[in-house]
Amino acid sequence: MEVTMLDLNSIAEFSRCHCIGICALLVPVNLLLSTTTIFLVGAHRSVQLIYATAAISIWPALALFLHVATWWSIGIVMLPTFILPVLATICLATQAYAVINPHQMRTLLWKILAFVSNKYRQLVTNRSWLIYH
Repeated sequence: MEVTMLDLNSIAEFSRCHCIGICALLVPVNLLLSTTTIFLVGAHRSVQLIYATAAISIWPALALFLHVATWWSIGIVMLPTFILPVLATICLATQAYAVINPHQMRTLLWKILAFVSNKYRQLVTNRSWLIYH
């Protein structure tokens, strides 16, 4: 029985060759899982469910970091190679905030919701922004 080593070069080449497909999967998954965690915190769901969602959400963000690292390793530095890690960092920070302090995150979410609904009510009642011809 022959034991083969993990060929990181082949994995990195696969990542670069299938960049569009990998990004087309990882970006929406990161956004969807982060939004799910935010919703679970705002809806006052159980801490175990929030922890489970956060634990699952870490993996696509890390995969996005590793995918971008394959581009950096060959010297490709472009706008997407900065935007994607920022997206992954925001997703990871959201998960960390939800796990470390869900009560404070919930309070912040309710304040944002109250502010937005208040501004919407002001916009609807004050129709001066409409121009009638």
